[in-house]
Amino acid sequence: VAVKLYYRLTNEEYLAGVESSVTVRAGERTETAVIRALIEGVPPLASNVSALFPGGTSIENTYYEKGILYVTLSKEVLDDSIIASLKEEDYQSPEDYQQAVDEATREMYLRRRLGVLSIVNTIAGSDEGSRVQIMVDNEGSGSRMPYETFGFEKRQGEIMEPMGFDESVVVTPEKVAGCLFERIANGQYDMAYALVAESDYYGITKPAYAD
Repeated sequence: VAVKLYYRLTNEEYLAGVESSVTVRAGERTETAVIRALIEGVPPLASNVSALFPGGTSIENTYYEKGILYVTLSKEVLDDSIIASLKEEDYQSPEDYQQAVDEATREMYLRRRLGVLSIVNTIAGSDEGSRVQIMVDNEGSGSRMPYETFGFEKRQGEIMEPMGFDESVVVTPEKVAGCLFERIANGQYDMAYALVAESDYYGITKPAYAD
């Protein structure tokens, strides 16, 4: 099936749609195959996008009910090794260690939030009006999680509900330009370079980063 899969735009807080072809296995739901493709990683030849799900994440179950696709992911989706792998002795001071922990925590929750929205936007984008309920496996059954578990800070204290297509997280030319100038202003030239088009309409390719 031909579908637009949503992946993270480089290191930014946005999703970019990538047109792709997904193989549906015998006895597999089309929606399951599409989500599986998202979890497995970035399609061949796709550039400047990155996958969002921790290694070992799998789909435990999917089913439709009254226009809502219920998706149960394995508990590996909540992997926190990005934080657990940090060791205080590797840093010059407790303050440096705490800063690294804070940055890793922000990145972990950003990936979780974008991961949820990548599934939601991929499914809802191909089936207008549909909604997706994300759950996590809990001893053989899917459990709804608090919004903050997946990095939705504005919904603290609430349990996740079915979600529809989220336009605000989808990249646009204006958002790319904003990210580009912000990276340049912060001296993050390698991240800025990744946001520049590989070539223009005339076929002229961008210079190598070293140049």
